[in-house]
Amino acid sequence: MDMQILYHNRMLADESRCNLFKEVIKRKVNKETILVDIGTGTGLLSSFALEIGAKEVYSIEYFKDASEFSEKFLTQKWSNVKCINKSSYEVCISDVKPNILVTETIGLLGPEENIVELTHDFYKRHKSISSIVPKKLKLYYQFLNSERVEIYLNSIISNFSKYDYLKESTEDLKNLFSNKIRTSIINDCIKNKISTPFLIKEYTFGVDHDSSFSTNIKLIPDGDCKYNLIHFYFDAYLDDETVLSSNCFSKTTHWCHSYVYIPNSKKNKTLNISYKSKEKKVNVKWL
Repeated sequence: MDMQILYHNRMLADESRCNLFKEVIKRKVNKETILVDIGTGTGLLSSFALEIGAKEVYSIEYFKDASEFSEKFLTQKWSNVKCINKSSYEVCISDVKPNILVTETIGLLGPEENIVELTHDFYKRHKSISSIVPKKLKLYYQFLNSERVEIYLNSIISNFSKYDYLKESTEDLKNLFSNKIRTSIINDCIKNKISTPFLIKEYTFGVDHDSSFSTNIKLIPDGDCKYNLIHFYFDAYLDDETVLSSNCFSKTTHWCHSYVYIPNSKKNKTLNISYKSKEKKVNVKWL
């Protein structure tokens, strides 16, 4: 597997994400810190800890190309870092007594990279850890009206309807468009914030062991305030005072904004959203 340079480029370009992690690591790390970085990727979080003066850093990365890349550039500058090319489930360093665990294995919705499961597994085998960054994750949904989404969908409909045999496909396209979670930038054309956020699930890392969930979302009557999507987002609590969010009203991150489109034909229905941790798959279904 290649290193997915463009994917890592988007993460490194995400200044909001990078700066918040750096701030929290700076507050937590000192010369006695033995830090573990799970899913190290290019080694950015490890480098923050090393720059601040951590005693030792253990950088764990499953993918070989990424592990070799981070090892090359971390070890040429610091001698107190060890890069480990394994799954974190296969790594035990309890003898060195690590005291901080950091990871940024957060998916588009939140749990899809098994952050709940891997932090629980590593923590239960390394009880010397006194701090996990992030410490918890909350998943939400919110009803919104986005002009950008409507413009994008209308452009699709227009492309199809140019051809005679597809002129009657509008409703079918809207229904197809509403059958999965979409991701794009939507915060520049939000007309109405229709609802307050609703909590789907909350995880405490190191404590919770299974990220699976299923919830039914009953569409609210829109009245005079029309809505056309359900926005899904996470709040990752890096510590008690620092929250990294994929909410469209927060600073835009490389996760962008996730949503399910709601055509008029679905306005009186219920949407089920579920996630199965063993499959690492989010499903949505109209009931």
